[in-house]
Amino acid sequence: LKARRNAACVAAAHAFGISIEGGSIASDGFGLRPAITNEATTNHMISSTICSVGVSVLPHLLSEGIEEHWRTELIQVVLTTLQRLCGNTNRDTRCQAYEPLFAFASSLSNAESTKMVHAAVDSLSGCVLALGEACQYPRSYFKELNLTVNNDDEIEVERNDVRDVARTVCSLDSGVVNDASPSLLVLERIINACGDAIRRCIGDNALPHETAVHILSALAKPLNKLATLYKENPFHKGRIVMISALTSLGSINERVSDSFESMSMSDTLPISRLACMATASYSPMMSALVEVIHGTGGEGDTQLCSSLKRTIMVSLRQAILSSAVIPELVAESTLSSSRYDIRGAMRGPGGEDHVGILALMRMSEESDNLTHAMFEVQPAILNDFVELHARLKAAEASRGLRDWGTGVCPVSRRILLRVICRLSKFP
Repeated sequence: LKARRNAACVAAAHAFGISIEGGSIASDGFGLRPAITNEATTNHMISSTICSVGVSVLPHLLSEGIEEHWRTELIQVVLTTLQRLCGNTNRDTRCQAYEPLFAFASSLSNAESTKMVHAAVDSLSGCVLALGEACQYPRSYFKELNLTVNNDDEIEVERNDVRDVARTVCSLDSGVVNDASPSLLVLERIINACGDAIRRCIGDNALPHETAVHILSALAKPLNKLATLYKENPFHKGRIVMISALTSLGSINERVSDSFESMSMSDTLPISRLACMATASYSPMMSALVEVIHGTGGEGDTQLCSSLKRTIMVSLRQAILSSAVIPELVAESTLSSSRYDIRGAMRGPGGEDHVGILALMRMSEESDNLTHAMFEVQPAILNDFVELHARLKAAEASRGLRDWGTGVCPVSRRILLRVICRLSKFP
């Protein structure tokens, strides 16, 4: 089996024109590398060949850990070409990269070569960011006249797939997680890249970049797992990664909240929607960290405490404001006849409730510890929820038989009422 795998690596080196010392391979006779760098020549056959090579040889190269020059060059060439595929303008071409990325990520824990691990971390994070950038919404997608139009199903399907890729390559569900874990390094690299993009946009007085918010919201599952592991056994890298994620989420929510009055709904709706989805998805991480800072010695970690409390406070504010000022449906829902709702819907993919209300529900119902933390950072939170409910009830009455145009649908309002009932039981 080892001999066959090695033969596959030699064949891949031949295909990419990589010289093997003492052998006869000296140039890219198949033209594979030049072809993959030119989008006009990157056809289905070439891209599928690249992906087949990735599935076949990347796990073997990582597990063997033999740092021969040609092997190191081969893994770098394959990773570079995969990253180019992820940024291709053709959706079908990009989708072919998913399988080798999954295979590559699953074999990282068995990597023997530190040099190859570093190359893998750089490439995997670059691939995720390239996929996220490639599936961003078109520039005019959310213009006022387009908010009543159906979503593009193909874009929504791809965005869901990319979220799954992001979660998978950063998965912390297997093996021992520590400061040197490759998956944690990939997670850190992606979060830092998103944070850098968000800070640049805020520095330019603009809304956070949609791709950065999208990818950051997709990383909730590995972050929630990281918080659980950190609660049991705190370690430096885990703390740094979670503080970075919390800081970015807080910055997003704060900037969106400050933009509702100065920017149009077509600008704020897509970012606010993603931010609310991120807030809801990050609730388990926040809950676990509340337990950490309330534990023995936890309050001494002032940076983690301040990041967590600030993020909880601004996330609550943004969810309340979005629920109040952005209608759940700008126009009549089309879910009865389409897979995804209209573009002007403050709902998750395929969902039927206002994401702002869902964020408030998730934060309020995740745990008693998180609920107490909400009261700690916002003592009047129950009054804020009651006022929001009154406003939404009035909007519901004013629009008559319609369930769109202003406010939220009755189901979403009743979810908020359930949250109010829960919070009223706390001292």
